[in-house]
Amino acid sequence: MEYKIEHKDGFFLYGVTKVVPIKFEGVNPAIVELAKSIRADQRTEMHELGDLYPKRVLNASYDFDNERMEEKGNLTHFIGFASSIDSEPRTLTKIEVPE
Repeated sequence: MEYKIEHKDGFFLYGVTKVVPIKFEGVNPAIVELAKSIRADQRTEMHELGDLYPKRVLNASYDFDNERMEEKGNLTHFIGFASSIDSEPRTLTKIEVPE
């Protein structure tokens, strides 16, 4: 995996979220179900708001129940886009990411 760490101004994430079981190996069926549940109107709104790099779908997991990184408990999974736009979404969850 390639990565870099950089300082960013605050921004917003717009998308869908779901609490799913923690699963490190293989495909997580609950995340697949979340992806398949995205409606056309939600997809359109994500693309309208998604103006920040990489301007494509982002997947992020957070709020892990288990701090030991063991495959038990739950986490919250997000699928959506990054945005500089502070808006009240019609069909999406909005997450503010501070600087």
